[in-house]
Amino acid sequence: MLFCSHGASLFPCSLRPSAATSKPSEWMSKKMFMPHNASAAYISSALLILMIGCKPSTSPRATPPSTPEKVIATAPSTAEISASTCTIETVLEPGIPGSPGHLIASTINPNGDSQLAVLMRNMRDDLRATREQLLQGKPPGGLLKEHSQMRCVWPTDPSVRNTKYDEMASTYLYAVDDLERAKTPKDRKMAYGRVLNGCVTCHQNTCPGPIASIVALELPE
Repeated sequence: MLFCSHGASLFPCSLRPSAATSKPSEWMSKKMFMPHNASAAYISSALLILMIGCKPSTSPRATPPSTPEKVIATAPSTAEISASTCTIETVLEPGIPGSPGHLIASTINPNGDSQLAVLMRNMRDDLRATREQLLQGKPPGGLLKEHSQMRCVWPTDPSVRNTKYDEMASTYLYAVDDLERAKTPKDRKMAYGRVLNGCVTCHQNTCPGPIASIVALELPE
């Protein structure tokens, strides 16, 4: 219900005088006038109704869902691949030095070599240094991490990187791991022999050229 005012009094707007009864004395004399105490009661009732009808909601506000951050995965470069992630399943990156069409030139081979050919030369140098350490009674170390890359670098002929090659590479790397874990000179000598055997076996099936230089790395009896 809406209320209208006249002076100090309130009255329902439905009882507002029409144009025909424009004089206050005419409609107030017909008892359309609302006493002050009655107007207060009407106001109290109206406020109570408004308070009840507009009672604030106690339900929690809905929280908009947060937008998850985008995570962009990037493939590691070949140089960063460790022994635990370098496998035959590793996708090789084309166009890098040592890949097909981007051979690495050197004084040994000005025409350029593949990644695997360069790695094999480094591995041979590592084994030569390991041989000297064993002859001096020192434990070798640091071979496995670098040599494990033989499973995920570009060979001269990409077709060579197949399941058979990977099995032979894994056998070689197991022998390298045994060599680095060996505790006694006897165990180290036996493990070193298995490392060289792994090299020879692989080259007998792929590239026999380096076999003579591998045999030359054997320890004396």
